[in-house]
Amino acid sequence: GDPFPSIASVTSTTSDGSYKIGSTINITVNFSEAVSLSSGGTMTVTLETGSTDRTVSITSISNATSASGTYTVEENDLSSDLTVKSISVAGTISDASDQAMVDFSIGANLASSSAIVVDGVAPTVASVKSTSTNTTYGTGASINITVNFSEAVSLSSGGSMTVTLNSATDRTVSITSISSATSASGTYTVVEGDASSDLSVTTIALASGSLSDAAGNAMSSFSVPADS
Repeated sequence: GDPFPSIASVTSTTSDGSYKIGSTINITVNFSEAVSLSSGGTMTVTLETGSTDRTVSITSISNATSASGTYTVEENDLSSDLTVKSISVAGTISDASDQAMVDFSIGANLASSSAIVVDGVAPTVASVKSTSTNTTYGTGASINITVNFSEAVSLSSGGSMTVTLNSATDRTVSITSISSATSASGTYTVVEGDASSDLSVTTIALASGSLSDAAGNAMSSFSVPADS
Protein backbone atom coordinates (compact mmCIF):
# COMPACT_ATOMS: atom_id res chain seq x y z
CA GLY A 1 0.00 0.00 0.00
CA ASP A 2 0.72 3.63 0.22
CA PRO A 3 3.69 4.54 2.44
CA PHE A 4 3.00 6.50 5.62
CA PRO A 5 3.86 10.21 5.43
CA SER A 6 7.12 11.26 7.06
CA ILE A 7 9.31 14.31 7.63
CA ALA A 8 11.70 14.68 4.71
CA SER A 9 13.70 17.64 6.02
CA VAL A 10 13.70 20.88 7.96
CA THR A 11 14.96 23.94 6.08
CA SER A 12 14.87 27.72 6.42
CA THR A 13 14.22 30.56 3.99
CA THR A 14 16.29 32.79 6.30
CA SER A 15 19.76 33.67 4.98
CA ASP A 16 22.88 32.22 6.59
CA GLY A 17 24.43 34.55 9.15
CA SER A 18 24.38 35.63 12.80
CA TYR A 19 21.09 36.60 14.42
CA LYS A 20 20.65 38.74 17.55
CA ILE A 21 17.98 39.05 20.24
CA GLY A 22 14.65 39.87 18.56
CA SER A 23 15.63 38.53 15.14
CA THR A 24 13.13 36.27 13.38
CA ILE A 25 14.14 33.02 11.69
CA ASN A 26 11.96 30.95 9.37
CA ILE A 27 11.59 27.23 10.17
CA THR A 28 10.11 25.09 7.39
CA VAL A 29 9.17 21.42 7.85
CA ASN A 30 9.04 19.49 4.57
CA PHE A 31 6.96 16.29 4.27
CA SER A 32 7.33 13.23 2.06
CA GLU A 33 3.88 13.95 0.57
CA ALA A 34 0.97 16.36 1.01
CA VAL A 35 -0.50 16.17 4.52
CA SER A 36 -3.15 17.85 6.65
CA LEU A 37 -3.18 18.57 10.39
CA SER A 38 -6.36 17.64 12.23
CA SER A 39 -8.58 20.53 13.38
CA GLY A 40 -7.30 21.95 16.68
CA GLY A 41 -4.03 20.10 16.29
CA THR A 42 -0.54 21.54 16.82
CA MET A 43 2.82 20.53 15.44
CA THR A 44 5.65 21.59 17.77
CA VAL A 45 9.18 22.02 16.49
CA THR A 46 11.76 22.13 19.31
CA LEU A 47 15.04 23.87 18.47
CA GLU A 48 18.45 23.37 20.07
CA THR A 49 19.06 26.87 21.44
CA GLY A 50 21.33 26.34 24.43
CA SER A 51 20.25 26.03 28.05
CA THR A 52 16.60 26.71 27.14
CA ASP A 53 15.25 25.05 24.01
CA ARG A 54 12.76 27.23 22.12
CA THR A 55 9.71 25.92 20.28
CA VAL A 56 7.84 26.88 17.13
CA SER A 57 4.15 25.97 16.97
CA ILE A 58 2.35 25.31 13.69
CA THR A 59 -1.44 25.04 13.99
CA SER A 60 -2.59 24.81 10.39
CA ILE A 61 -1.51 22.43 7.60
CA SER A 62 -3.98 21.77 4.80
CA ASN A 63 -3.02 19.35 2.03
CA ALA A 64 0.50 20.78 1.90
CA THR A 65 3.97 19.34 1.40
CA SER A 66 5.54 21.84 3.81
CA ALA A 67 4.62 23.99 6.81
CA SER A 68 6.41 27.02 8.23
CA GLY A 69 6.68 28.85 11.52
CA THR A 70 8.79 31.65 12.94
CA TYR A 71 11.38 31.48 15.71
CA THR A 72 12.24 34.76 17.46
CA VAL A 73 15.66 34.84 19.15
CA GLU A 74 15.35 35.43 22.89
CA GLU A 75 17.89 36.60 25.44
CA ASN A 76 20.59 33.99 26.21
CA ASP A 77 19.70 31.77 23.22
CA LEU A 78 22.86 30.33 21.66
CA SER A 79 23.62 28.10 18.69
CA SER A 80 26.69 27.91 16.45
CA ASP A 81 24.58 26.19 13.74
CA LEU A 82 20.84 26.15 14.44
CA THR A 83 19.24 22.72 14.30
CA VAL A 84 16.02 20.96 15.35
CA LYS A 85 15.98 18.76 18.44
CA SER A 86 12.58 17.13 17.89
CA ILE A 87 9.16 17.42 16.26
CA SER A 88 5.95 16.31 17.93
CA VAL A 89 2.25 16.54 17.16
CA ALA A 90 -0.87 16.98 19.27
CA GLY A 91 -3.66 15.68 17.04
CA THR A 92 -2.85 13.88 13.79
CA ILE A 93 -1.04 14.62 10.56
CA SER A 94 -2.47 12.52 7.73
CA ASP A 95 -2.10 12.15 3.98
CA ALA A 96 -4.93 12.13 1.43
CA SER A 97 -5.49 8.40 2.10
CA ASP A 98 -5.99 9.15 5.80
CA GLN A 99 -2.73 7.49 6.78
CA ALA A 100 -1.43 9.19 9.90
CA MET A 101 2.19 10.10 10.44
CA VAL A 102 3.63 7.85 13.15
CA ASP A 103 7.35 8.50 12.76
CA PHE A 104 8.42 12.08 13.54
CA SER A 105 12.13 11.56 13.03
CA ILE A 106 13.73 14.30 10.98
CA GLY A 107 15.23 13.50 7.60
CA ALA A 108 17.80 16.15 6.67
CA ASN A 109 18.04 18.50 9.64
CA LEU A 110 18.30 22.28 9.39
CA ALA A 111 22.05 22.47 10.03
CA SER A 112 22.76 20.40 6.91
CA SER A 113 21.29 23.03 4.57
CA SER A 114 21.75 26.27 6.54
CA ALA A 115 24.43 27.99 8.62
CA ILE A 116 22.33 30.06 11.01
CA VAL A 117 24.18 31.32 14.08
CA VAL A 118 22.06 32.35 17.05
CA ASP A 119 23.64 34.88 19.41
CA GLY A 120 21.20 35.94 22.12
CA VAL A 121 23.87 37.14 24.53
CA ALA A 122 24.65 40.85 24.67
CA PRO A 123 28.27 41.85 25.33
CA THR A 124 29.36 43.14 28.75
CA VAL A 125 32.46 44.58 30.41
CA ALA A 126 34.52 41.65 31.69
CA SER A 127 37.21 43.63 33.51
CA VAL A 128 39.32 46.76 33.52
CA LYS A 129 43.08 46.25 33.77
CA SER A 130 46.27 48.18 33.20
CA THR A 131 49.48 47.15 31.46
CA SER A 132 51.28 49.80 33.53
CA THR A 133 53.50 48.64 36.42
CA ASN A 134 52.16 48.85 39.98
CA THR A 135 53.97 51.89 41.34
CA THR A 136 53.45 55.55 42.17
CA TYR A 137 53.01 57.92 39.22
CA GLY A 138 53.75 61.64 39.24
CA THR A 139 52.39 64.55 37.24
CA GLY A 140 52.70 63.97 33.49
CA ALA A 141 53.05 60.19 33.81
CA SER A 142 51.02 58.00 31.43
CA ILE A 143 48.98 55.08 32.72
CA ASN A 144 47.45 52.45 30.44
CA ILE A 145 43.73 51.71 30.95
CA THR A 146 42.46 48.55 29.19
CA VAL A 147 38.78 47.61 29.09
CA ASN A 148 38.17 43.90 28.41
CA PHE A 149 34.85 42.72 26.95
CA SER A 150 33.00 39.41 27.23
CA GLU A 151 33.23 38.98 23.43
CA ALA A 152 34.49 40.85 20.36
CA VAL A 153 32.71 44.18 19.88
CA SER A 154 32.80 47.13 17.51
CA LEU A 155 32.14 50.79 18.24
CA SER A 156 29.93 52.51 15.69
CA SER A 157 31.58 55.11 13.46
CA GLY A 158 31.95 58.41 15.30
CA GLY A 159 31.20 56.72 18.61
CA SER A 160 33.07 57.33 21.84
CA MET A 161 33.44 55.30 25.04
CA THR A 162 34.36 57.21 28.19
CA VAL A 163 36.16 55.63 31.15
CA THR A 164 35.98 57.76 34.33
CA LEU A 165 38.73 57.24 36.92
CA ASN A 166 38.66 58.07 40.62
CA SER A 167 41.17 60.80 41.35
CA ALA A 168 41.07 64.04 43.36
CA THR A 169 39.30 65.36 40.28
CA ASP A 170 37.71 62.54 38.31
CA ARG A 171 39.59 62.14 35.02
CA THR A 172 38.27 60.54 31.87
CA VAL A 173 39.85 58.43 29.16
CA SER A 174 38.09 58.49 25.77
CA ILE A 175 38.28 55.56 23.37
CA THR A 176 36.97 56.32 19.88
CA SER A 177 37.89 53.24 17.87
CA ILE A 178 37.04 49.59 18.57
CA SER A 179 36.78 47.19 15.63
CA SER A 180 35.85 43.56 16.30
CA ALA A 181 38.06 43.50 19.40
CA THR A 182 37.80 41.88 22.83
CA SER A 183 39.60 44.79 24.50
CA ALA A 184 40.20 48.51 24.04
CA SER A 185 42.87 50.71 25.57
CA GLY A 186 43.35 54.37 26.34
CA THR A 187 45.92 56.45 28.21
CA TYR A 188 45.41 58.45 31.38
CA THR A 189 47.97 61.20 31.89
CA VAL A 190 48.38 62.25 35.51
CA VAL A 191 47.47 65.93 35.98
CA GLU A 192 48.83 68.08 38.81
CA GLY A 193 46.61 67.69 41.88
CA ASP A 194 45.44 64.17 40.97
CA ALA A 195 45.63 61.71 43.83
CA SER A 196 44.57 58.10 44.30
CA SER A 197 45.84 55.51 46.74
CA ASP A 198 44.71 52.77 44.34
CA LEU A 199 43.49 53.96 40.95
CA SER A 200 40.13 52.50 39.97
CA VAL A 201 37.37 53.00 37.46
CA THR A 202 34.25 54.85 38.63
CA THR A 203 32.13 54.37 35.51
CA ILE A 204 32.24 53.36 31.88
CA ALA A 205 29.72 54.91 29.53
CA LEU A 206 29.07 55.55 25.87
CA ALA A 207 29.36 59.26 25.15
CA SER A 208 27.98 58.58 21.66
CA GLY A 209 27.31 55.75 19.24
CA SER A 210 26.78 52.08 20.05
CA LEU A 211 28.98 49.14 21.00
CA SER A 212 27.78 45.86 19.47
CA ASP A 213 28.86 42.27 18.91
CA ALA A 214 29.06 40.53 15.52
CA ALA A 215 25.36 39.66 15.56
CA GLY A 216 24.40 43.25 16.34
CA ASN A 217 23.50 42.88 20.03
CA ALA A 218 24.24 46.26 21.61
CA MET A 219 25.95 46.49 24.98
CA SER A 220 23.42 47.89 27.45
CA SER A 221 25.20 47.27 30.75
CA PHE A 222 28.52 49.02 31.34
CA SER A 223 28.94 47.98 34.96
CA VAL A 224 32.49 47.13 35.92
CA PRO A 225 33.02 43.85 37.81
CA ALA A 226 34.20 44.49 41.36
CA ASP A 227 37.24 42.24 41.04
CA SER A 228 38.73 44.20 38.15
